[in-house]
Amino acid sequence: MYTMECGGCDVVYIGETGRQLKIRIAEHRKAREKEKEGESALADHLINYNHTIKKGSESFATPASPEPLCH
Repeated sequence: MYTMECGGCDVVYIGETGRQLKIRIAEHRKAREKEKEGESALADHLINYNHTIKKGSESFATPASPEPLCH
């Protein structure tokens, strides 16, 4: 899992990939640059609102763990 922030508003995109993170980020950026809607929800947002990815906002995310059960 990973997160990326929109540089034009408060949207935070949470994604999941089995590939290297840098490859997936490059795909988001390329879809935005080529204005290819439907490639990713993030790219669609960036295209529709004329926003860009917030520089340096890409990071790995850790899914929340369930609370331990106490007996």
